[in-house]
Amino acid sequence: MEYTVEKLLSHRKRYFSKQGEDGLLEFVLSKISDRTNWCVEFGAWDGKSESNTYYFISQQGYHGVMIEADPFKYGLLCNNMKEHGVICVNAFVRPEGKNKLDNVLSLTPIPKEFDLLSIDVDGDDYHIWKSLEAYHPKVVIIEINMRDKPGVKRINQPGNHIVQGNSGTSVSSMWGITGYSGTSLSSMTELAVSKQYSLLANVHCNAIFVRREYLHLFHDREVTPDEVFTYEGRQLSELSFREMRSLGWRRIIERVAKVFYDLVNH
Repeated sequence: MEYTVEKLLSHRKRYFSKQGEDGLLEFVLSKISDRTNWCVEFGAWDGKSESNTYYFISQQGYHGVMIEADPFKYGLLCNNMKEHGVICVNAFVRPEGKNKLDNVLSLTPIPKEFDLLSIDVDGDDYHIWKSLEAYHPKVVIIEINMRDKPGVKRINQPGNHIVQGNSGTSVSSMWGITGYSGTSLSSMTELAVSKQYSLLANVHCNAIFVRREYLHLFHDREVTPDEVFTYEGRQLSELSFREMRSLGWRRIIERVAKVFYDLVNH
């Protein structure tokens, strides 16, 4: 069955995630029949705050491996995961060495083809996924540079932290974020293709990919960054007419409505 990009985005629903990613992931995973009910997330923070996986662990009985580098946050993570039997790991995941993701996961019973991998480490996201060789998650959600428009080729340099800024633009402004760094959607998609994954959707600062054999469950062909990019990190005034058309009037109206809602409720 074919699902358009707009139909996919209609499944955005915030349970615990930042921008409704976990609602969309719930829909995506519901279409995949050979699920293992295992997920991985890093940096996991406290396991709940803006988590892409906590809904599956707490509400759908998923097993999980949660990785957090900061000792204080790791303590919160362990406390929050006690009742769920999640494997908590205090490690700074790296693209190579003993803390390479393959090595960290090899110390756990997680299957090689687990369901969901969530990567959010504010820097080496691209390089960590690139280095993953022994494990083949069915769905990957990974942080991208939400400022870089489709076609921009940018790979965050290893060791450089992502910087999210606000150069004189109000948080409640309809025009969005004005400073951001990281790997662009186009470059992340090129990596995904090289690893036999297909682009599925873009939600805020995250891109969602599925293993290529599952693409037919959602789209009848490969989709491009141009088709899925939501421009949530861009001011509307920065968009060309073509980009406005790509975004769609419905989403433009939704953004304007959200601004007024935020203004009224702050």
